[in-house]
Amino acid sequence: MAGDLNVDERGLAAALIGPLVIANSAYDPQLTETRRQQAATAVAPVEKAWEKNDIIVRSGDRVTPEAFEAIDYYALNKGGLDVARLAGFVVLSILVISLLLTWTWRFRREFWHRNNVMLLLSLLLLIAVLALKLTAGRMWLPYALPLAAIGMLVTVLLDGGAAMVLTALIAVLAAAVNGAGLELAAYVMLGGIAGIVAVRRGDRLAVFAQAGVAVFVVNALVVTTFALLGDQDIRGVLELLGASAVSAGGSAIAAVGSFAAIGSVFGILTVFQLLELANPSQPVLRRLLVETRARITTR
Repeated sequence: MAGDLNVDERGLAAALIGPLVIANSAYDPQLTETRRQQAATAVAPVEKAWEKNDIIVRSGDRVTPEAFEAIDYYALNKGGLDVARLAGFVVLSILVISLLLTWTWRFRREFWHRNNVMLLLSLLLLIAVLALKLTAGRMWLPYALPLAAIGMLVTVLLDGGAAMVLTALIAVLAAAVNGAGLELAAYVMLGGIAGIVAVRRGDRLAVFAQAGVAVFVVNALVVTTFALLGDQDIRGVLELLGASAVSAGGSAIAAVGSFAAIGSVFGILTVFQLLELANPSQPVLRRLLVETRARITTR
């Protein structure tokens, strides 16, 4: 054992053994790189494709090499502000607001001087944009939003013309925010118009249910039409039809459940309030009927 030898003995042993030790292999960097490339070439390539709106990796899952390569390829791991996209949204927002204000000033001058009405229209537009932004990029969530309720509310509280204009502007914003093109714009606008036409003045609760049915029928026809044009498969059509039912039912419920409260908050007289005031059981009307009858009897 080398541990039994002192320093002089180790040196002597090394001097005796050194000439007898001959290297039988040598490292060749060029040959090693060539063999590495040959081994990599022999491995079959692994290909994986992602369609638009597909999920590459879910939150909490382990990131595989393929997922990381896709993230790097699509530049999803790069931060920074997209100035061009932001500028586009700013210009579109200014255009939409300008058109709404111009239309109100030109055709609904009575609304122009009512701050409560202008505030209501602005808030409804803002709520719609926020909802669209929160669901942007999802497969079917934008289609499930009860956006037709906005047209119904404006029709009942103000008039159908203002509801039509607001619905058309929301449809444009829906397509811009989601990048869905014509399908989502047609879906939002035609479904909203169906709700506006069906709800009329909203003087009965059954009218809201009929409006919800009308919204579903029109939305389902829009989805089916674009499916026939080749934009969706069978599974996608079924998902969008389910979203249409959710949107239509939610629109009817949201409209009938909120229009009275919104009208009260913004000081807008609704049809139901007029019917309630015209109810003979009201104290003022009851007193008027009693006193009028008494005076007629006295005479």
